Amino acid sequence: EYYTHQISKLDKSLKDASSRLDALTKNRQNGEELVYTVVDKIFQSIGANRAHYFGRAFEGVDMKKIMAKSDDLFGVGGAIRQKLLEHTSNSNKDVIINKVCDDVGLAFKLWDGVFSAIHSPNPTVEHCMETQDRIDKAMAHTRSMGFSVTPKMHGMESHVVRQMGTIPGGIGKLMEHWIEQYHQTGYRFDLAYCRVGSLVGQAAIRSSAEKRARNPRVQLNKMLL
Repeated sequence: EYYTHQISKLDKSLKDASSRLDALTKNRQNGEELVYTVVDKIFQSIGANRAHYFGRAFEGVDMKKIMAKSDDLFGVGGAIRQKLLEHTSNSNKDVIINKVCDDVGLAFKLWDGVFSAIHSPNPTVEHCMETQDRIDKAMAHTRSMGFSVTPKMHGMESHVVRQMGTIPGGIGKLMEHWIEQYHQTGYRFDLAYCRVGSLVGQAAIRSSAEKRARNPRVQLNKMLL
């Protein structure tokens, strides 16, 4: 009974907090020229649009675009930094804005270097050591910004370099976005060949189709079409 009562109290406090957050979000989004709207438009100008996704969270393809443009967005004279500075006349807040933009811009650069390094095929021992050094610097900076360490970040920090060195060819083709892409490919195959009957028959057709698609002459003719 005690724990049930405590859980009920916590559930109510979470619902109240969620309602307050919704109200604050709506107030922040009202008006075309508010900071929230202006910053969203800047992201959209480089092709990163949160409105395309459930929960308005940037996906991996958007993060790649933001990483590539980190200086243009958050660097000295960057579009987002300038907009934030324009919307405050408080010199104390200027210091905070510059500090946050410096931290965010550096974080994107550090992680961009990490992702580039772990994609390398057939990594050498020296490359693996350099990659771990990059990861350590990115993680130290992330912790200094006060972010929690997620399970994926823990995997990156403690396990990925060992996998790079022990899995033949490296882990580039085993990254999550490749797997997610193949989920979509596999789903299309499932729909196309579901009437074949046996799983062995489906696998044979899929294997043949993939092999045919990799043939250079087939790829050339597809390009001509």
